[in-house]
Parts: sequence; C-alpha cells; structure tokens
Amino acid sequence: MAEGHDISIENRLHQAWQQEWRWYCIRGASRLVVWLIALLAVDFIIDWGLFAKTGMSGNIGLFLLLVNIAILGWVLWHEWLRHLKPYDPISTSLDVEKRHPGLTSLLVSYTQLKDGPGADQDNVSQALIDAMRDQAIEQSRPIDFKEIVDFGQLRNLLFMAGGVLLVFFILSIGWNDHFGTLLKRLTGRNAEYPTRTVVSGTTKDLTIRIGSDAIISATASREHVIPDAGRLFVREAGSEDPWKELPMKKVEGSDNSFSRELKDLTRDTDFYVRLGDNTAEKYRINVITAPRITSTRLA
Repeated sequence: MAEGHDISIENRLHQAWQQEWRWYCIRGASRLVVWLIALLAVDFIIDWGLFAKTGMSGNIGLFLLLVNIAILGWVLWHEWLRHLKPYDPISTSLDVEKRHPGLTSLLVSYTQLKDGPGADQDNVSQALIDAMRDQAIEQSRPIDFKEIVDFGQLRNLLFMAGGVLLVFFILSIGWNDHFGTLLKRLTGRNAEYPTRTVVSGTTKDLTIRIGSDAIISATASREHVIPDAGRLFVREAGSEDPWKELPMKKVEGSDNSFSRELKDLTRDTDFYVRLGDNTAEKYRINVITAPRITSTRLA
C-alpha cells in the first residue's frame, strides 16, 4: 500500500511542476506580447514621425530592428526562459511547503527518503522512516500541490495583453498600409509612408536673370485630400540656415493648384513645397547675371 502512495505523491509533485511550468509560460508569453506591441508602436512613432519625414534612408530601420531584437531577447530570458527549470522533486516539495507551512518539512523528508535510507543514513531506523512517510502521506492527502502557483495573479496581465492585441489588430486593419511600410523599413527597404495629400506636380529647377521674379506652383491630386493652402520653404543655396516658410494660396479658378511668387531674386535659392502632409522634392532656382556688351564690331 505504501508503494502505491509513493507513486501518487510523485505524480502529484510532477503535476505541480507542470502547472508551475505552464504558469511561467503564460506569464512570459503575455509579457513578451505586450513588449512586442509596445516596441512596434514606438518604432512607428519614431520612424514615421521623425526618420521618414526627414528623408533618412531605410537603413535606419535596421538599427531599430536590432534594438528591438536585443530588448525582446532580454525580455524572453528575464521574464520567461530563466524560470523554466527541469523537474526536481525536492525543489517542488519545497515550493509546496512554502504554500503549506503546516507540513513542517515532512514532504521534503519524504522525497529525500522515498527510496529508503542511503549509505550515510544506515543508523536511521527503517520503522521511523516508514512512520515519517506515512505521516507525510496522511497530511498531504487533502492538499492540492498545484496550488503552488495562482493563475488568478495572471488575470490582469492577460486582460492587458488581450487588450493590447485587440487594439493592435484594429489599428493594423485601419492603417494596414502604414504598418506594411513600417515592416518594410525595418528590413532596410526605402519604403514611403502613405499620405492623405499627394503632390502630383510642382515647379522644378529654374534659371532666371538676377533681380527677376520666380513663380513656384504645385498641384495636389484630386484623388486625395486637398488642403486649403500650401507652404513653400526657401533658403539660400548651400546655406545651413533654417528654412523660411511662406504661404501658398490657391490659384484663382482652380481647387487643387497653388502658387507663390518670389520677387527680386539675387542669389541661387533652394526650395520645396509641402501640401497637407505630403512634401515634394527639393529644387533650385539658379540666378544668373544679365549679359554685358564688352565690345562691338560692325561689318
């Protein structure tokens, strides 16, 4: 009869270890999901709000990807893998006794002496060992060893992970183009985020005479959002000064064309146009001096 009880307690300890393993797996996976979604959100804010708008190459996405992998690797180890230890009946017995102090080391002693006294315990009475084991069996019978972990502690974490996943799923449907662009940029490709407004045409490089005026125009695609006004950014060519922002008004009689006149230009000038959330490429106005008559010849 004692042998049957031995097997029963051993199985219960193993089941408790499995329960503990599942608890750590659920907790680790939930925290990893929360970290993953949070990192993707931070990546999008940084890349879309800063790197893409300043024209940085897609290689910056590889840097973000490496940072993400490093952080997720640390989370995977610290919050999950380091807690998944191989089965040890003595260690599991200690966990059970921490949960049920009334066992007063009976379960640990039972586990250590399950196969009888060792060579260094020849002076221990077998009858005393059997009595201790019977007492351990009797006191542990009503105890659920699986209670060494409490899945109720994971309730808030599971709700948070589920909520984060739900929000991410909804946003990925509504912003699927943006999400796809982010994934492409994280792999090093030079993808551009979609914009609500699209600049379909703009004035390109110009060459004018010194002191003349230049008209800069831009057109917004009618298939996208058309803003009420545009913005023209100018600065002297080769200068590191901040860009000067000038308003661009709609051309009379047109709902998607904008223009701005620059008067009395005397130096080469760089410029670019921004309509809504879309920015066109940079171009240059080359200013040349008027020709002078240096000599005449009459034939």
